[in-house]
Amino acid sequence: MSRVMVRVPGKLMLMGEYAVTQPGHPGIAAAIDRFLTCTVEPAVGFRLEFPTMGIAPITAKDWDSLGERLKEISRLELVSHTLALIGRYLDEAGCTPAPFRLVVSSELQSATGVKYGFGSSAAVSVALVAALLRYAMDDPGPDATFKLAAAAHVSAQGNGSCADVAAVTYGGVVHYQRFDADWLRLRLVRASLHDLVTDRWPGLNIQRLPNGPSVSWRVGWTGHPVSTAEFLKRMVAFKEQRPGTFNRFLAESDRAVEAFVEAMRGGNRAALLASVRQNRSALLMLARDAGLPIETDAMRAALESVERMGGAGKSSGSGGGDTLVAWVSSDQTPMLRSEWGRHGIELVPAAVSYEGMVYAE
Repeated sequence: MSRVMVRVPGKLMLMGEYAVTQPGHPGIAAAIDRFLTCTVEPAVGFRLEFPTMGIAPITAKDWDSLGERLKEISRLELVSHTLALIGRYLDEAGCTPAPFRLVVSSELQSATGVKYGFGSSAAVSVALVAALLRYAMDDPGPDATFKLAAAAHVSAQGNGSCADVAAVTYGGVVHYQRFDADWLRLRLVRASLHDLVTDRWPGLNIQRLPNGPSVSWRVGWTGHPVSTAEFLKRMVAFKEQRPGTFNRFLAESDRAVEAFVEAMRGGNRAALLASVRQNRSALLMLARDAGLPIETDAMRAALESVERMGGAGKSSGSGGGDTLVAWVSSDQTPMLRSEWGRHGIELVPAAVSYEGMVYAE
């Protein structure tokens, strides 16, 4: 076996947060030019290293022992589920991975090691699938990579849209609708993984939007990562308690996302800004009705400064004091940095990566 290196971009949610977790409701995610790299090379035993995560190296004498070791580390739950699926996929093909040393290094966190909301979990799962399958067998291709990584997310987390998995796999700006997660859970029990990756997944729709001048944003980081899983649990409880109100939120979010798509395709910046404001309004409606703290006071003040500049912005991802995204003209960047700095928000460089997961020599 020869050395394999995979580079995977981060992601940024642009539109459709919360709504995109529901089947049939769209969202927009972009791959960004901050990267996670996974290297696999032959070794005597099995060894995993995560130097940028502050986790001690994990060693084992064989594949099964490696899986058991991973189950003992709560921070690596997704890694554990991803490797379990990879092992099952290889077993179905009659293949046993040769011993390896695997190293994951990441730019998807701040200088102090705190994770930005840039999809590190999605990037890790995609990188593991792509690197280990190529090391043990052959290049799985982007579709199989996405499906196996998405299956690992559903197995490990039970919620979420996997829009981030799509963005980091395919690159660019992705118009996304989620698959039927209940169908996937049943298929994971009843079907082979090789059948699963060739299946048509009900509800799944992934389209890359065209490049254009409308793809221009600035990203703000508050310095306080938020638990997306916890926010999604609260959203699900609200959906069950007040389905009519939740459906109104979904309809408003869907209209905003579709307006964004049309603005992107037509290169219409004014329409794009209007769609961003519409999506922010939908999210604030959800925040008010569900009691979700999607915008903190600092985020609200920062976004109001964007409006005063003639731009538009909103929370990105789960919100709650994590990441925000704003569209302003390039010459306003110094002013934006100053305004956001007054509210304790860091301007983080992050442009579109039009490449998704790639093998590097």
